[in-house]
Amino acid sequence: MQPGPDELEWRQPEALHRLYQLTRGGEVIATLCFEKRSGSLATGESGKNQWTLKRTGFRSPRVSVREAGSEADVAIFTPGWTGSGWLTFNSDRRYQLRSMNFWATEWDFEAEDGSPTVILTGPHGIFKQGGHLRATESRATLPETPVLLLLIWYLRMLMNEDASAAAVIATCSSFPDAAPAPKSPGHQPPATGHQQPATSHHSPPTSNQQPATSHQPPAASALRTINSKPFSFAALATS
Repeated sequence: MQPGPDELEWRQPEALHRLYQLTRGGEVIATLCFEKRSGSLATGESGKNQWTLKRTGFRSPRVSVREAGSEADVAIFTPGWTGSGWLTFNSDRRYQLRSMNFWATEWDFEAEDGSPTVILTGPHGIFKQGGHLRATESRATLPETPVLLLLIWYLRMLMNEDASAAAVIATCSSFPDAAPAPKSPGHQPPATGHQQPATSHHSPPTSNQQPATSHQPPAASALRTINSKPFSFAALATS
């Protein structure tokens, strides 16, 4: 599916590189780059403007948007349990992120009056992520719009990565524990006084002689001890 003339498109130029480009008609108009292979700190650029975006908190997470080099928040996004949430600018303007369909393949930022501002379809792709973005004409010139364009893609990338990490944990947890090693043979009772001593000619034991138990070498004994302990994968932690 190709974007229409009024649509924007997010593209990932290189697989496994967390750099994304927002294009219009093939021309790059904004970029979003995560600083590390893992983690939430990212830098967004649009024209001469540059912002940093970062998710903080565990029990009460939030995403802060700041002008590059500043410690003051331009906007704060507070997520809900389902991925939706509210974005509040320091100008007191607020926008709600919500899913527009059951499959959560289309998202938008809505103004407080319920009118859509930017609408994202995607992401899609396996090795490279991409998505289509539309900004409504009435909101395209607002000062908050460049931040909305960057933030909606940033949030969707975090959602995707969180879902992938959860899938890895679920897959690892589904593996059964290693089967315990078979039990070692029972100890034979000690030889009684009726046992006949072996002669130098290796005569066969008498009917009253108890067969001697075989002694395993130390390495085999240690291996049995290790195998008798069940093994399970440790849960992975997300950053």
